Amino acid sequence: MITTAAILGFGRFGAALAERLLEAGVSVRAFDPAGTPPPELSAASAQEAARDADLVILAVPVAVITEVLEEIRPVLHSGQIVIDVASVKSGPSAAMQAVLGEEIPWVATHPLFGPISLARGESPLQVVVCPNLQHPNAVEAIQSFFWDAGFNPVTL
Repeated sequence: MITTAAILGFGRFGAALAERLLEAGVSVRAFDPAGTPPPELSAASAQEAARDADLVILAVPVAVITEVLEEIRPVLHSGQIVIDVASVKSGPSAAMQAVLGEEIPWVATHPLFGPISLARGESPLQVVVCPNLQHPNAVEAIQSFFWDAGFNPVTL
């Protein structure tokens, strides 16, 4: 069961997602090098935010996903799940495969909504959960997590 989440990247989407997860009862820690998370959610580093979170959410620009993954990799363990929320899948999926591989469960996701939809509390908010044959249990856990948090997960 996922009860804690680290959100790496606290722009408009990360901030809106954090609010929705907090409303769903998920404990959130966040990091953004621009320093935008509120103090009660803020971690001093990406590693601090990711360490021991059940779920690590990459809400960073696609161009820096590999860099962020390499930064947090030393503190990740097999009991965690890493997801991305990028609007493209090939680059983030390749980065997660290269850095996390079979050792750390990861799932590519694609929210079919944006920060305005989140902020308005629109519903249902669909999110595509991509299959991952290496980590089928993680895919199931993420589907359940999104469902429990009030989203409508769709698997292709």
